[in-house]
Amino acid sequence: MTDKDQRISRKLVTIAALSLGAGVIGYFGGYAFGETSVETGYELSMSVIIALAVAVMYLTTAGLVLVGTAVPKFGENVLNVEDAEEIEEMRAMVLNSAFALGSWGAALLVIALAEPAGPISPLHSFLVSAAGIVLGCYFAAVSYRHSDELMMAVNREAAVWAYGLVFCVIGGWAMAAHADLLAPPAPLDVMTGFYALVLLATCIAAGRRGMLKLR
Repeated sequence: MTDKDQRISRKLVTIAALSLGAGVIGYFGGYAFGETSVETGYELSMSVIIALAVAVMYLTTAGLVLVGTAVPKFGENVLNVEDAEEIEEMRAMVLNSAFALGSWGAALLVIALAEPAGPISPLHSFLVSAAGIVLGCYFAAVSYRHSDELMMAVNREAAVWAYGLVFCVIGGWAMAAHADLLAPPAPLDVMTGFYALVLLATCIAAGRRGMLKLR
């Protein structure tokens, strides 16, 4: 086995272990919250559960990227990079991208926990969530300015894919609901849909350039 094969194998094991750990924590955290919601009377609908799952996905990704950037030796085992030096070269872009993901994830988490689904008042939830989205857009813009030509191309293609996916999926759902073929989406479903489809669009754009292949 070559050094590259060993590095990829080590990275796979590390990612699998972290994913398992996050899954266990998420399961018990969700179970505990579900038990609490029964006792306190919170209305934990499927829309809220899905929104929380997507929010945790964003926050987990942001956390891994932040730690991986702060500790490059750890980062080369969990991030899709050649080595620690590549992390140092992309530090500004990656850090701001992680801040954007974290801000957006927190925004979705807070709005999903607005009353009656959670303990946060509707006004406070809206204000904090709106601030998180604006802050995430700021960090995303800074990250884009620090991107090289390849990453700028990926970002532009991801935006095109996101537009198309949102138009087809959410727009198609709205059309079907207007025609009384489906139940209309809840506001939180629309927001979660934006989050999920943007993430999918990014994966498509990166995958088309072979950037999802482990290195």
